[in-house]
Amino acid sequence: MDKLNIILLIVLFLLSIIYITHFIFLNKTNNKYEIMQKYKPSQKDIEHLYISKYPSVITGEVEDWFIFDKKDKIDTNKLTKKVLDESLSKICHRFSLVKNYNIITHQKNYNTKIKYENNTKHSLVVLKGELSVLLFNPEQFSKIDIVNLNKNDLFSKSSMYNKSKKNLKDAKYMEIKLHKEQILLIPYKWLYCYYCLEKSQIIHVNSESIFTLPIKMINDIKK
Repeated sequence: MDKLNIILLIVLFLLSIIYITHFIFLNKTNNKYEIMQKYKPSQKDIEHLYISKYPSVITGEVEDWFIFDKKDKIDTNKLTKKVLDESLSKICHRFSLVKNYNIITHQKNYNTKIKYENNTKHSLVVLKGELSVLLFNPEQFSKIDIVNLNKNDLFSKSSMYNKSKKNLKDAKYMEIKLHKEQILLIPYKWLYCYYCLEKSQIIHVNSESIFTLPIKMINDIKK
């Protein structure tokens, strides 16, 4: 066996170890109802929050983004991909293969059904307004009437915000209030829904790396 083949085998072996390690880590869940919070966290702090697998609230970040006008109000024209890439670099996976920013404005009283979190890194950024977010740990999945609406997007049939809530009476959850310029890190495999307490502008931030994307795709097929 020549040196090139030996090197190739070593590389493949190391990659296999990395993927197996990521697979084990991503499929391990934390079911404790606790909230972590960090003010102006470093990259290392945010990595620790993700590793803990607790829902986490980040404060003091958005105020440093270059998205404000002279009156210190958010200028939506400044919400470009370049600015968001720079501002959210600590939040997203390093060396991301997939990175999506979905900016949405909701009216007061808008609410969602319960969604299963199948993105390995998903953050909910509140630019304006205020949200009430209900979080369900992975153990509650079997207690929620989940349906596959479009391939890999799993939502509940019933809603926590109308009469169909009675169908979800066995599901345990915790509620947090998210205010403007706060960021919520939602752990992989948790479930969540939210209600707009006032008109709100939010960003859904999703990212996947070369190591997490294949595992996410495998887990999506299994679901």
